[in-house]
Amino acid sequence: MRRFRLSPTLASRLLAGFLLTLGSAPLIAQADTSDRPLWLRYPAVSPDGQHIAFVYGGQLWRVPAGGGEALPLTSAEFIASNPVWSPDSRSIAFSANRHGNADVFIMPAKGGEIRRLTTHSQADTPQAFTPDGKSVLFSSMRLGDSKVAFGGILSGASIQLYSIPVTGGRERLIIPTPALDTKPSSDGRFILYTSLNAPENQWRKHAVSEATRDIWAYDTTAKTHRQLTTWRGEDRDAVFSADGKSVFWLSEQSGSFNVWKMAFEGDAKPVQITSHQTHPVRFLSRTSQNDLVYGYDGEIWRLDHDAKEPKRIEVRISQGSLLGGTIFVKMNEEVSEIAANQDGSEIAVIARGEVFVVDAASGRTRRLTNTPQHERNVSFRPDGKAVLYASERDGRYDAYETTLDTPGATSFQTPGALKETRITNTTTDVTEPAYSPDGQRIAYLEDRTRLVVMDLATKKTVTAMPPGLSYSYQDGDLPFVWSPDGRWLAATIGSAVTSFNIALVDASGQKPPVNLTRSGFVSAGPQFSADGKVLLFLSSRDGLQTADSKDAEADVYATFLTQSAYDAIAHPDDLLIAPVAAPKADAKPEEKKPAPAWEPDLDDLAARTVRLTPFSSSLKFFKLTPDGKSFVFASVGAATGFVGYKLPLGKPGISPLFTKAPPAAESVVTDGKGENVFFLGAGGIEKVNLVTGAAATLPFTAEIAYDLQGEMRWLFEHAWRMTQQKFYRKDMAGVDWELYKKEYAKHLPHLRHGEDLAELLSEMAGELNSSHMGSSYQPKVTTGDATAALGLYYDHAHTGIGAKITDYLKTGPAGRADSLLRPGAIILAVSGEPIRADMDIHRLLNKTAGQPVRLSIQPAQGGAPVDEIVTPEPFVNGLLKAHDRWVAQRGQLTEELSKGRLCYIYIGLMDTKNYQGFIHNLHGRCADKEAVIIDIRFNGGGNLSERLIADLSAKSAGQSVDRDGNVLAELPASRWTKPSAILANSWSYSDGSLFPHYYKHAKLGPFVGEPVPGTGTSVWWIHLLPGGRLQYGIPEIGRKSADGRFYENTEDNPDVLVRRTPDSIEEGRDLQLERAVQQLLGQLGEPK
Repeated sequence: MRRFRLSPTLASRLLAGFLLTLGSAPLIAQADTSDRPLWLRYPAVSPDGQHIAFVYGGQLWRVPAGGGEALPLTSAEFIASNPVWSPDSRSIAFSANRHGNADVFIMPAKGGEIRRLTTHSQADTPQAFTPDGKSVLFSSMRLGDSKVAFGGILSGASIQLYSIPVTGGRERLIIPTPALDTKPSSDGRFILYTSLNAPENQWRKHAVSEATRDIWAYDTTAKTHRQLTTWRGEDRDAVFSADGKSVFWLSEQSGSFNVWKMAFEGDAKPVQITSHQTHPVRFLSRTSQNDLVYGYDGEIWRLDHDAKEPKRIEVRISQGSLLGGTIFVKMNEEVSEIAANQDGSEIAVIARGEVFVVDAASGRTRRLTNTPQHERNVSFRPDGKAVLYASERDGRYDAYETTLDTPGATSFQTPGALKETRITNTTTDVTEPAYSPDGQRIAYLEDRTRLVVMDLATKKTVTAMPPGLSYSYQDGDLPFVWSPDGRWLAATIGSAVTSFNIALVDASGQKPPVNLTRSGFVSAGPQFSADGKVLLFLSSRDGLQTADSKDAEADVYATFLTQSAYDAIAHPDDLLIAPVAAPKADAKPEEKKPAPAWEPDLDDLAARTVRLTPFSSSLKFFKLTPDGKSFVFASVGAATGFVGYKLPLGKPGISPLFTKAPPAAESVVTDGKGENVFFLGAGGIEKVNLVTGAAATLPFTAEIAYDLQGEMRWLFEHAWRMTQQKFYRKDMAGVDWELYKKEYAKHLPHLRHGEDLAELLSEMAGELNSSHMGSSYQPKVTTGDATAALGLYYDHAHTGIGAKITDYLKTGPAGRADSLLRPGAIILAVSGEPIRADMDIHRLLNKTAGQPVRLSIQPAQGGAPVDEIVTPEPFVNGLLKAHDRWVAQRGQLTEELSKGRLCYIYIGLMDTKNYQGFIHNLHGRCADKEAVIIDIRFNGGGNLSERLIADLSAKSAGQSVDRDGNVLAELPASRWTKPSAILANSWSYSDGSLFPHYYKHAKLGPFVGEPVPGTGTSVWWIHLLPGGRLQYGIPEIGRKSADGRFYENTEDNPDVLVRRTPDSIEEGRDLQLERAVQQLLGQLGEPK
């Protein structure tokens, strides 16, 4: 299986070795010194059977086919992958991220000069050499052929197969539809390939559905496709036998990927060749003698043509590494949290999972923790002499405290010893630890559901809020806060699935929690006033919502817990005037008694809940001033930046307090006194005084000696453990998850890059056979290529000078009315540089997006060349416009086939933008049509299906008419009351798979297309590294149908089964849409 990358961003990898960029340290583990290196990926045997090329630690290696010492062919500075051999075994083509994305390179098999072949910034993956050895086949995503109506451009489905000469030169389009793992026959007549049927983790195992891959053969002479495998599970990585009469491939028919063999022609029963268990066989290749080589369990195996059993190839790698141990790296750009002490003199930050304390006056920075594990949830003890945080050690999160351990020390900047103490020692996770106002207790979430209070002196705990009142979808979504007197906690209850509310929780655990907000709108982010009698929180009830009813803005509300606190704001001028009694002659001065502890008045809370913010916005921060008389808040806007405001309570008037660039991290905090606000800015920590608005920037340096190998072990452990705790099936889908932890952990010492780890995690996650799983690594790339686009389709058969145009995008740079960039025209030069017959235009458009270029054009109608100035756009813009064109063509086809009776609407994502388009068209362009076709093929998911069902499920209950009897609208007017049909396919993913299920269950109309695999789970994409550069997905909420079965790993079958074929796609036909039109017209009958 060739690794395919969808974009330069996803494809680019971090530079290894000592090419460390600030804030972007690679994950490098020390090479194992044993004689059995593991995680040997992408093995490929030479046709002559003498050598095997493979990838280890991001380098390309060559080893004798019988085993022995491996020779590195590429250096460690850039990651190489996907080696393929030339037919004469003298050259190797491979991909490498030398220019920021995966390009195709070629080199002598014995080592030597490496030459770049492809120059486009889209990710290019080599697949094979052509049989004559003159070209390399590679897969990539370009605009392709304008006549091919494949679709799926936004979901990564629109991938084509190209060739490029081994000497470099011009790309040629070979197969305009997705074709992976391609292997040509020896005569070049046929090309075997693996289909691509869904946007799924390519390392997923045991799936049986329409989404799984199959083996196809492309006839290069007849230009036709033939499906070779029809089993409903996974088939991939096919190769011809030496005589071309048979096909070897990898299939899961036996339960795990193994090598199988079938006849290329005829219907003889396939034969299983290998019988590996536990792990899949990967990366199949063969010699000219039919000796097979493949990967299994991170090592290379070989099955000779005359052998009955395969054998493991002994590989030795003697190359050592100086990259183990610690590396000094500045981590300022990886700050994820900040916290301030009581007087704002010190700021705690978490950078790359380590705790630092910064002196607010000088910027001096001291590191408090030094662990491979990542710390989180940092805060100061009220006296400023201790810092509290959570850390995941020994297989669970616990609360830890670092204190000053030097006599007389008053701050963390005082030289001397520090002492770290584990505060909790539970059998489950402790997260979000927070000191009580007196510093004598801490509160924390246990197992993410139970709110617990611990006495730090006695270590005794009480459950303040039992489990069952809340569900944590992702860490940090259930914030709580102490009341100033330490008697109460305001905690978040509910879940992201329904809505959040705020509960008042007795810190002693003696009284049950009380829901204070009781709202169907989101209530979140609780805060107490300085006296504890006012509870502030965020609410979405008055804010703007998106067209699909998602919260876009919020307000700050205040609930007054006593009538007197409310009266002080609502009726500030009202006063009870009591009679003055005459003093007694012998009266003694009364002793002052302490005020009795106030109790919250929980009656009529709704009448004492008021909106504080004068306008809704995207709020980042809010706070009552210490005297309780004013209110400060700050919000972020695309046009305004980060703006702070101050207004008096109970009185009119609002004044701007500060304007800054948006915070670089989510944390926006105040000191303990509430006098200053701190947040992370581009130049350091920003400080703003909440009274005067005075601002200052505090530079700091968070530099660490980082244990990268230790961090990699923790990242693996964390991903595995979070999966165990959050996976939507408690039985782990019957998988022995403990076993696979051991099976994959053994490879960790052999990983050297973040992409290696992402691939390992994806393989492990694949064992659970679930959607929304896997990992991706996306390092920052600032020096890579960036091919711009003109919005043109090129003639791949053109052999002369220049780039010949076959079509153009009307909304692209070439769409100007007077442009000569039209079919038949030839671009001869870009900014004075000629386009030779042996080159593509891509190289000349590198890094030109947004910059006008001068094109020399040979007009289609002939005549002298003409110059034209055009401004290229980013290549991805061209893909988006090609998608829009595909959608417009579907609409036009529907109009033509139905003779104007039907309307077509495409929904590519279940998001706000697509819903806006849906409503815009449904009640606009489609209003006078008799029926509508809703197309969710290639839908990437989101959260919209329930809303769509509501919009489409109405039946006419009457009509609105004017006095003349003219029908103005069917009732209900805001919903569709006419017939509809839907189109869906195996690419309809996540919420895009739920919609056809709901639609069919509600019997709203015909479902036309292909079976839709059930992928309706809700996923938590964990950011394993700051900024989401390393992500890992866990489907944690499953959905069941009315019969109690999970949607996951089931299928919804269409009412009308129509499969699109590669041949019909290349002809420009859309068989599914054609049938949907036919179906609806048959339902409607003859026009009235």
